[in-house]
Amino acid sequence: LIQLTSSEGFSAKKVHFTLYQLIQLLGWRDDGRSYKRLMESLKRWVGVTLEYDRAWWAKEERSWESENFHILEEVTIVDRSRRERRKAAYPGDANAVKSYFVWNEKVFNSFLAGNLKQLNFEFFKSLDGSIAKRMFRFLDKRFYHKARWEFDLRAFACEKCGLSKNYSNSELKRKLLP
Repeated sequence: LIQLTSSEGFSAKKVHFTLYQLIQLLGWRDDGRSYKRLMESLKRWVGVTLEYDRAWWAKEERSWESENFHILEEVTIVDRSRRERRKAAYPGDANAVKSYFVWNEKVFNSFLAGNLKQLNFEFFKSLDGSIAKRMFRFLDKRFYHKARWEFDLRAFACEKCGLSKNYSNSELKRKLLP
């Protein structure tokens, strides 16, 4: 959703899209399972509440604040029958037939303030597996500060990459190797 909003230059909190457009952006298969997964994901994101205890950076106040908010305020999915009704009711309005989501004001203002880490999204999508993607996101944030990092294998694999603490060190190495 951030990629989609970025492609529109962060011009508005309300972002219109089609499910097909999101599926293409994510590089998923164009099938019923992908559409179902996407719709379930959007419903979940509406329900996510973030709670920050002196951990939300308020750029305008230059301080860490305590905040509680949703990431998305609203998601509206326009299905086929609704699209046909809207097409008739709003001829010539391309957005009237599209689904949309609305960012929370606090989240959107944070985007506008520049509080976003740039991500090479195409490279990220090319990574195989969730472990590689978690490693990339974790390490990508750190290499900005210095060129070399050392971590305890178990702490890195289990706490940062989400691997089970039940794995032996050799199993952890094998899982991280790809």
